[in-house]
Amino acid sequence: MQHPAIREAVVIVQERGNEKRLIAYLVAKEAGLPAAAGLRASLKATLPDYMIPAAFVALDALPLTANGKIDRLALPPPTWEQTPLEAAALPTDELTSQLAALWAETLQIPSIGMHDNFFDLGGHSLLAVRLFAHIERQMGYKLPLALLFQAPTVAEQAQYLRANASAIPWSALVPIRSQGSRPPLYCVHALGGNVLTYRALAQALNAEQPVYGLQSPATLHGELPFYSVEEMAAHYLTEVRRLQPAGPYHLCGLSYGGIVAFEMARQLQATGDRTALLAVFDMTAPGHQQPGRFRRLSGHLRYYRALDAAARRPYLTDRLQKWNSRLPRKPLRPTASAASQESALSDTLEDAARLHRHTWRTYRPPIGDYLGSLLLFRATRTVPFYFDSPTLGWENYIGGSVDVHNVPGDHLSIMEEPHIQEIADRLQAQLQKMDLHRG
Repeated sequence: MQHPAIREAVVIVQERGNEKRLIAYLVAKEAGLPAAAGLRASLKATLPDYMIPAAFVALDALPLTANGKIDRLALPPPTWEQTPLEAAALPTDELTSQLAALWAETLQIPSIGMHDNFFDLGGHSLLAVRLFAHIERQMGYKLPLALLFQAPTVAEQAQYLRANASAIPWSALVPIRSQGSRPPLYCVHALGGNVLTYRALAQALNAEQPVYGLQSPATLHGELPFYSVEEMAAHYLTEVRRLQPAGPYHLCGLSYGGIVAFEMARQLQATGDRTALLAVFDMTAPGHQQPGRFRRLSGHLRYYRALDAAARRPYLTDRLQKWNSRLPRKPLRPTASAASQESALSDTLEDAARLHRHTWRTYRPPIGDYLGSLLLFRATRTVPFYFDSPTLGWENYIGGSVDVHNVPGDHLSIMEEPHIQEIADRLQAQLQKMDLHRG
């Protein structure tokens, strides 16, 4: 409502299945409403991305109750469409028309503008998998998910496909944000292999901080050209050195990516290069496996008993929701009629996770030979009885200090808003300290 063109506004959370989006209902002043792109730009000046509405709906007036309050129940049923506040650029040829139709199907939006940003429309990693599965099935293009960093609009995707019609280029190194004057931060993929996870981190860091992701070739081909963490780390370092021939280097990784980042730091040390920053997001040290089911269950029970009465019910509710989300849904595998939609790409990603898991379980680096330090981020929503070591076992492998930083959230949500800001602030402080040492 701080926008000069807005007289009244109300924002609701719209749910459809497991998806949630913010929908803004707006009433204009005399001059009418601005374009949705302008509204988003205005909001982004003061709000994080996760608080930006996915759609804007224009109304002549907000519905009111008999008491004169906004009647949210009387708001028009949202249609999961972008409001017609602007004359969106329409598809100009068959290629853009096909892409726009697949975007609309995936995002449940009737019409897509040529320059609408996938993430601004509520897109995320799971929807990206669905979108790229549709593109592969109907158009025959097998694209890396990280393309959304380079081409987040229909127009940019079409331009990319025209330029690479004969062969889709692929590289392990992905520019998430290439601009900035500081040395890059390299983020290694987690078990699933793709790097869309790091978009929120890149946005939360200083605008002068370049961020690159390292994606696994298994996400595109369903197989690995190497069979160990050591080989994978060596391959990724080759890609990194093409961009940055000399250190110091800044490395980080979520979960399995933390293991690979650690091995990259070990190999840099062996060649006389320096890793100025090594950060691991919620990952145990090599060989420090999660306990078995019985110990996990007993840990939950002891933890539950130790809680006060007020905290028990929310904790139990949270655990039940998590366990329920892990139950297999029917069909466990897509049926023949649905197989053409997502199964091929989903199977590829599952194969990638399986291959990475094997390399992780067989990785046994020498203890104590890495002389650098480690910045370890631990999720607080982990039962403390799971692990005996406050450093998750990393003290055995790190010759320097292990700085443990607890972050609200669980293993995955720490990389999302609003928790990601705590990680970004701590990383930024460490990176700025490195800048001072360089200066």
